[in-house]
Amino acid sequence: MAKIRDRTEDFKDAVRHIAISLGYNETRLAAIMASFIIHKPRQRSPFTRAALKTLESIGALEQFMLKHRKDYVDLHRTTEQERDSIEQEVLILSEKLHSVTARFDQLRAIRFQDAINKRIPRRKLNRAANKNTTTVYSSKTNNLEFSEPDDIQPESLRVQQQVLDDETCALQVELTSLLEAVQETETKMLEMSALNHLMSTHVLQQAQQIELLYEQAVEATKNVELGNKELSQAIQRNSTAAECEQLFAREFGIGELKWLYVRGTVLGYKRSKSNQYPNTSLIQIEGVNTKEEVAWYAGKRMAYIYKAKVKRDGSHYRCIWGKVTRPHGNSGVVRAKFKSNLPPKSMGARVRVFMYPSNI
Repeated sequence: MAKIRDRTEDFKDAVRHIAISLGYNETRLAAIMASFIIHKPRQRSPFTRAALKTLESIGALEQFMLKHRKDYVDLHRTTEQERDSIEQEVLILSEKLHSVTARFDQLRAIRFQDAINKRIPRRKLNRAANKNTTTVYSSKTNNLEFSEPDDIQPESLRVQQQVLDDETCALQVELTSLLEAVQETETKMLEMSALNHLMSTHVLQQAQQIELLYEQAVEATKNVELGNKELSQAIQRNSTAAECEQLFAREFGIGELKWLYVRGTVLGYKRSKSNQYPNTSLIQIEGVNTKEEVAWYAGKRMAYIYKAKVKRDGSHYRCIWGKVTRPHGNSGVVRAKFKSNLPPKSMGARVRVFMYPSNI
């Protein structure tokens, strides 16, 4: 096996001798020799420089997002206004990038269409040339068939030349057909490339739509979980009210409480345009739909029972007492005045309207 030898120094010596023979001075000779060690930077086009600058900006933005990811996720490090401003700027940048890519896709589509249009006239011209060559070939063969035998013998060389010309024409026809097939294949490849690019664009759009659907599904899941929690709280409130009824019945030795009260629903606080009536709420009594029916409940005692977190006097249950004061409108709604304002969670909750007058 032959040994491999480095010929770099020999090449440098040859370059030096040729430069000296051409009359190069020491400055130019030193510049030539230095070019072997320090290569000149490659010349870049303005578009390449702008693309590299944009790539650096995108990389800096990515590094910023990775660096401040924890600050963005943590609710205590950044405010909602700062998050909104960051999201707004990122959305603007993404829309700009999508608009640029869409314009580039349009330019590429125009280029592909121009290439296809250039191939079609060539194909038509090649077909016309093929027809001309075939007609010439047929006319020459007919002339040979109808020529007399006496003319063939002295013109043997001419016949051989004619045969060679015919073979050449046939070969040209075959090559022309092959060229046409190659051009058709090239056109189909260009069309397939354009369709592939359009398909990739649609796939990208579908990926964005899938991501949006995923975010909506996550939000819907959160809403369902919140609804389940509220439903469990409502069930707990109903069970608490049932326990209070049983406790009250056991305390007073009453078997059933349904004949002592009727149920009502808290509709809201009594308000006006300027102020709110203190300790006054609007109650809808079950089975009462007219102003005349409300008159019988005027002055009756009312109770709102709820469960508190802190245990007091050996129980978690609290009761706010009140009484029916007067009707509110003509739909059977009454005004009830309590010892204190009802809590906000009482909206839509149940109250008890007892069948005996109140001493409040």
